[in-house]
Amino acid sequence: MDLLTQGILGSVAACLASEGTIERKKAVLIGGLIGMAPDADLLMKLFISNPFTEILYHRAFTHSLFFAPFIMILTRAIFTALKRDDLNKWRPVIFWSLITHPLLDLFTNSGTQLLQPFSNHRFALNAVPTVDLIYSVPLAISVFLLYILKKDKLSYVINRCAVFLTTTYLFVGLMAHDNAYDTMRAEAQTKQWVGHGEIFTGKMTVFNKRAIFYEKDKIHIAHFNTLEPGTLQWKTFNQDHLPQSSQAIDIFTWFTGGHMLCEKHDSGFYLSDVRSGNSNNNIANSWVMDVDKDGNFQGWQKKPDILSRIQNELSLIIGRI
Repeated sequence: MDLLTQGILGSVAACLASEGTIERKKAVLIGGLIGMAPDADLLMKLFISNPFTEILYHRAFTHSLFFAPFIMILTRAIFTALKRDDLNKWRPVIFWSLITHPLLDLFTNSGTQLLQPFSNHRFALNAVPTVDLIYSVPLAISVFLLYILKKDKLSYVINRCAVFLTTTYLFVGLMAHDNAYDTMRAEAQTKQWVGHGEIFTGKMTVFNKRAIFYEKDKIHIAHFNTLEPGTLQWKTFNQDHLPQSSQAIDIFTWFTGGHMLCEKHDSGFYLSDVRSGNSNNNIANSWVMDVDKDGNFQGWQKKPDILSRIQNELSLIIGRI
């Protein structure tokens, strides 16, 4: 999810893991910094000049399940070198602040490479949007109260409640995903489509969904809210075929998990990541990769007419929330 939410989650996880052993304000600050630390892999763009740097290196080893244990080994070595004997009280703070980061990213559409460095497979549950105020605000309130309240017992009870409610919300997202999948399959059967489909989370809340159904040389896309029953409004895109593959196309295919729309233009092809996009428009995704007829990378393009649609999109999202 977004960096701020990851920091807030790191703070509440640190306080939950250190109740009574570390001063609350210290746990909030250090837990927040540790919670954001895995996203330091974005700094690779400063050292590697490659249009695919972020795709290749973000949510890689620092977002792996093996990163937290690696840091624990490193931390033990540092504490030993500094001759500190308080590692036991810091160990759960560091571990849980770190491990919650990839676990939360797992619930998003893009997912994360949980098994790096042994596998670059991206695991994703497609249950929670990258930015979700319903999830983030309760955690932010909890962090604020942890920092200002004088009574430890009260602040810890509030923190536990916030963690319970927000974790429950994540699993509500999983249930909403399954509900949306059933809705999509029912519609596909009604329309007599033959193929397969997938559900991705839409914008701002777990109840907004993006349905993708692949039928021969067509991709059908629909946005809907699982709390608002009704017939889905589908938009259909024709899937063009690339004449050959290339390194750029292989990277993009890996990143999207194959959820990609290919559209031909005069000098090549536009490749869109169909896992995310805006409703109420006639394009699969506002940002696309441009390749020439031989599959060579030409640049990232922003489809026109998207800015004029943002206001309507935001109004729809706010109304649903």
